[in-house]
Amino acid sequence: MRLSLFVLSLLALIELSECSRRGLKMPERYRRALKGRKGNKQASADDDDGDDDDGTNRGGKKGSSKGSSKGKDSDDEDEKCIGTVVVGNQGDGTISILDANLGDVLETIEIPWNTATMNQPVPVDVESANGVIYVSDSANDRVVAFDGVSYKVVAIIPVGDSPAEMSIDSRGSQMWVTNTADNTVIVVDLNFNVPIRSIEAFDPDGVVDFGTNVVNDVLLSPSGDAGFVTYAGDGGLVVRFDSSGTIEDSNPGIGDFARLASSFRFNCLYVASTTSNILDILFNLDLRIDSSENIPAPYDPESSLDGQYIYITSTVNNAIHTFDVGNNVLLSTVVTTSVANPTKMTHTGDRLYVSHGDSDEVSVFSVSNANPIPIEVANVKVGDNPFGISYCESTAVCSSSYS
Repeated sequence: MRLSLFVLSLLALIELSECSRRGLKMPERYRRALKGRKGNKQASADDDDGDDDDGTNRGGKKGSSKGSSKGKDSDDEDEKCIGTVVVGNQGDGTISILDANLGDVLETIEIPWNTATMNQPVPVDVESANGVIYVSDSANDRVVAFDGVSYKVVAIIPVGDSPAEMSIDSRGSQMWVTNTADNTVIVVDLNFNVPIRSIEAFDPDGVVDFGTNVVNDVLLSPSGDAGFVTYAGDGGLVVRFDSSGTIEDSNPGIGDFARLASSFRFNCLYVASTTSNILDILFNLDLRIDSSENIPAPYDPESSLDGQYIYITSTVNNAIHTFDVGNNVLLSTVVTTSVANPTKMTHTGDRLYVSHGDSDEVSVFSVSNANPIPIEVANVKVGDNPFGISYCESTAVCSSSYS
């Protein structure tokens, strides 16, 4: 009987794709975020100093100020801590700070203008690390860094021409920034908020043919030992670089205008190509395609915090698709958003926030591992033409009223 059960278990495992069998440890940054979303107190028994193991502060000051405003002490026994969701509004050059649990707009912050050029800021992407919020400003060739508590500008980081997408490793030590006008990726040292390296779309060995493709999206591995960059406009390709910017591998067969997501539980990339109507699942070590799913005009893939699901927006049918990573299957239920043009997303543990381009709204969906299909629960008015959106776990808002 034991042998039969063993054989059945082995056969079930074999049925899964190789991607879903190769596990990775969940980075501490995300594990703690999930703990906070499940109602643990801000001060974990694992850390007495209020800092994560990777140096990311969990926002004690922010939690205390917001908690006191609700009439509760920050060390209240039932207090629960969450983060904020930060939205970049391209139409009016602002960022909106949302309560990640309730969706309420806490602040609207104007990105400072570049006084030399007097160009209105155009925020494209939003990321956060070490209690700092980073916003790429494509109109002024810079990344603007805001303190995650006071929202004051703490750094202006010069990067390349027309910066767009950004990615930060799980330790919060480096950030890669794509620059579409000069076709580079700038590496930023987040310990000092300074650029340290430029990665060109050129292979000195002549193995990778970039053609006329232009940099499109970027994703760092959790450890920061590898960076994945997609290039678009001439058929498209994805390239794996090591941390120094040296090309390690590439795949020109992913389709054009592709965007990236990854599940840190599995050694795979999830590549959504808008023009090819395909979600490709690639091995991240050599970029071989493991499997593919047909999705109409997939735009932005986003991993859940625990890596169990990948959510994909589709602008052509105003939909959100759900991919089950563990079982390597695209779920059949497709959710239609009440607001048109869903673009980028961020996952907070039990909420999925979706920006809608050419509008002034962000949609909020309830999600969980027990019920992974998004359920729309709210629409929030933000600034004009919201695009980049990010869950900032290190800028915590605390309250005993959160459920």
